[in-house]
Amino acid sequence: MWFLSLHAAWAATLQVPGAYPTVVEALEASAPGDEVVVGPGVWDGPFVVPHTLTLRGYGEATVLRADEEAEGEEVLEFEGPGDLTLEQLLIDGEGAVRGIDVVSAHLTLVDVRLIRGTREGNGGNLRLREGATATAERAVFLDGSAINGGNVAVYGGSFSCTDCVLRGGVAGR
Repeated sequence: MWFLSLHAAWAATLQVPGAYPTVVEALEASAPGDEVVVGPGVWDGPFVVPHTLTLRGYGEATVLRADEEAEGEEVLEFEGPGDLTLEQLLIDGEGAVRGIDVVSAHLTLVDVRLIRGTREGNGGNLRLREGATATAERAVFLDGSAINGGNVAVYGGSFSCTDCVLRGGVAGR
């Protein structure tokens, strides 16, 4: 008896802009395993990733941020189980919001910049909790601030970084 996984064969690439005018609409329309490719520009969230997928931009030309009325929320949130891959994005937490919050899932960051994440709680730019794990490659974490873990806070999980920069994080604010 043969078993074959056709998941990869059915994965789609969703383009923003193009087929979808906003990142939020593309995420809502995505299926597990899809890739959402976001063009250059400033894209307002917050963004809730519903399942395993890849979110790819065009480097610092693709900025994800929370809209001005989203104070107290994350720019991007992912609750597992599952895997989220972020590539070539700038995630800007300016305006008193955390950059990324991951719960019970795995996050892979490749060529991502997280800047100015601010939170009264823990983890200004990145918070991993309830067993969440993350691996980062060539990622930059700048000027995050929080009570604990200015740039990165990990609770019950793990974080590994290769060729990364963590600078300007302030804890205990």
